[in-house]
Order: sequence, then structure tokens, then C-alpha cells
Amino acid sequence: AFATLVCDDASVLSAAVLIMSLLRTGTSASVVPMLAPAVSLRAEAALARMALSVTPVRVPEVPYPFKVHQAEMHRGLKRSCRYTKLHAWSLVSFERVILLDSDMLVMEPLDDIFSEAQRLAAVADIYPRIFNTGLLVIAPDAGTHARLVAAAGATFSYNEGDQGFLNSYF
Repeated sequence: AFATLVCDDASVLSAAVLIMSLLRTGTSASVVPMLAPAVSLRAEAALARMALSVTPVRVPEVPYPFKVHQAEMHRGLKRSCRYTKLHAWSLVSFERVILLDSDMLVMEPLDDIFSEAQRLAAVADIYPRIFNTGLLVIAPDAGTHARLVAAAGATFSYNEGDQGFLNSYF
């Protein structure tokens, strides 16, 4: 499955564009928008109507372990929701999940990377020894999910975000 995190109604449009770009590649994979509690029922219904292969899933918010600055909130940054993407590891009905940030646009089919054998695969970031969490290939696992959520408040994150946390954890 492809999965993406939708933090609130303001991020539904970018998620819809991502989903449409995935569907236009001709993928036969399921698409799972993971909806944080702030996403309205109306927005959930709109995403579900995009295609039969789109199945929104409600997920609880993973508490953000850092102080949220008012300036970030005014600029529309949803950093406090980003740890909620850890729920992708709970999608155990799928052997593999390609987790994409909702602000991505897919131009070519990605289905071939479902065959990635590692339990976690990612692309390198611009910094040495850092991977980017905008595109992850994961093997969902209930134990890993529980450990990630438990570690979220106690593990170093160089950027106070999910990318720093996941790089420290893995």
C-alpha cells in the first residue's frame, strides 16, 4: 500500500494531489491516507470518494515531544502532527508500505520499490549518513510500531521532527 499522513483539513488538498498522482501512474496498490484527529468527516469522505483503492484510516495523534512555537502555527507548519506518521508501522494488513509525505507529486510508477527487501528503506538526505523520511519503504510490524511510539518522547531528534527521530532510532 501507499500511505500518507493527513494532519488536518488544510493538508487535505495536498494529500488529494498526491493520491491523484499515484492513481495516474496506474498503480494497483491500495492508497491509505492516515487521518489525524483534526481531519473532518467531510474531508475524510472526499478522500474516500477519489477511488475504490483509497481507504482512509483514522489514527490517534502521537504526542509531539517538543515545544510548538506560535510562529510555526501561524505559518501553517504542522510539525506537532509529524510523529503521527509512525502509525504507518501499524498497517500490518500490508506486507510493505511506501510512506510518502503528503506534499509530494509522483511522476512515474513507484510500484517496483515494494520489492525492497529491507525492513526500512529510504533515500539519502543532503547530509551525510542521514536518510530523508519523505519517502520510506517499510515492513509494518506491531512490535516495531509499539516501540517507535514509546520511544517518540525519549529519543533524540536533531531537527525536532520525525526525520531526526527516525534517523536516531534506526
